Amino acid sequence: MGHYPEENSEFIREFFKRTLHNLNTYVEDHQNNKERYPYDVTQTINSFMGLIVFLKDSDIVFSQELETFVVDHPPSQWFCNNANNGSEEHNFKNYLKRLRNAVSHRQINSIPDENDDIVALQFRDGYNGGCFEAKLPIESVNLLIKLLSQNILGAN
Repeated sequence: MGHYPEENSEFIREFFKRTLHNLNTYVEDHQNNKERYPYDVTQTINSFMGLIVFLKDSDIVFSQELETFVVDHPPSQWFCNNANNGSEEHNFKNYLKRLRNAVSHRQINSIPDENDDIVALQFRDGYNGGCFEAKLPIESVNLLIKLLSQNILGAN
C-alpha cells in the first residue's frame, strides 16, 4: 500500500488512517462472524497502543475534547513530577505520556468480567509504586480512539 511519508505529522496521519481502517475492518468482520474473528477487544487494544505510541513528540496540537477526556476519565492516582521536580500538569499531553509509558514498560493489565471477557485496561506509570494509575473501560478506549481520530484526521 505504499510507504509512509517521512514528515512526522504526515506519517502520524497516515498511520492513523491505516490503523483505523484495520480496526474498523476487523470489528465489522467480528460482527459478521464472531467465530472467525473472536478478538475484537484485542484488535482495539493493539490499535490503541499503536496510535498512542506514534503520537510521541508529535507536532499535533490536541483539541479541547481531549483535555475534557482527561477530566471525565481521571486517573485514580496522578502525582508525578515534571523535569523541574515540580508537580506535573494534569493535561492530555501528560496523560498520553503516562499511558504510553505504561505500555512501553508493560505496566498495563486487562480487567475481565465474570465471563472472562476484557472490560477495561489498567495503566500504571512511575517508580516505587508509581505516580500514575488509570483504569479505562473498553468503551472509554474506543472513545479516546474516536477523539484522537477526530483530532488527527478530522474524522467523525
